[in-house]
Amino acid sequence: MIRLWCTQILAIVRLEMKKTFFARRGLWVYLLAFAPLVLFVSHSVATGHRRDQLERIARDHPISSEAFSNIQAGMTREEVTQKLGRPYSHWDTRIRDRHSQQRERSYYRYTDGRSELHLVFEDDKLTGIHRSELDTLPQVARIFAGVFQSYYLRLAVFFGCVGVFVNLFRG
Repeated sequence: MIRLWCTQILAIVRLEMKKTFFARRGLWVYLLAFAPLVLFVSHSVATGHRRDQLERIARDHPISSEAFSNIQAGMTREEVTQKLGRPYSHWDTRIRDRHSQQRERSYYRYTDGRSELHLVFEDDKLTGIHRSELDTLPQVARIFAGVFQSYYLRLAVFFGCVGVFVNLFRG
C-alpha cells in the first residue's frame, strides 16, 4: 500500500515539475537568473587569460615594480626608456591642438607581470601615467556584492515573481 502511494506521489511530482519548470513561459525566468553567472564566468576567463599574457610578457621584458614608482610626469622619452627599457607595446599618432598645430603623441605600455603601466608622451614629454592592477579577490567580491544588490535584489526577484505567478495574474 505504501509502495503504491509513493509511486503515485512521485508520478504527480514528476508531472508538476515538468509542467512548472520546463514550461515555455518559465524559461525567461531562468535566463534572468543565470545572466550574471555568464558575466562572472566570462570575466574570470578573461582575467585569467590577461594574467597569463602579462606574466608571459614580463618574462620576455623583466621590469621591477620599484622601477614603476620612479616614473614621474615631465620626464623625456629617453629617460623613461633608460629606466624601464623598451616597452612591450607602443604606437605613435599625430593630433591637432586648439591652435591647429600638429603634435606627436606616443603611447607606451610596460608590465611587471602583476600590473600594467600606460604612459602617454606628447612631443617627447611624459604627460600621462596610468597604472592598472589585475583584479584581486576583495575587488571581485565588491563587484559581486554590487551586482547582487542592484540586479538580484531589485530586478531579478521582482521579475522572477512576475514570471512565477503570471498564471495568477492572468486568472
